[in-house]
Amino acid sequence: MAFTRRKFLNYLLGGGLIGWIGSVLYPIFAYLVPPKVPEANVNAVKAGAAGDFPLNSSQIVKFGRKPVILIRDDTGQFRA
Repeated sequence: MAFTRRKFLNYLLGGGLIGWIGSVLYPIFAYLVPPKVPEANVNAVKAGAAGDFPLNSSQIVKFGRKPVILIRDDTGQFRA
């Protein structure tokens, strides 16, 4: 069985079609499946000196990737 020009062109066009379909579908699947990004384990952050916070005040502080409200009450204790 000889490998004819027609078979060669059929294989070439079939491979090109498969490549094109893959190049269209890959970004769609990459968008639908988000990458796994590990989050940093944060146990403590530096928000500033205690004297910088007046009594009965609050400040938004970034704790890892999430914002946290840091509150200093009238007794001088901090709460998050």
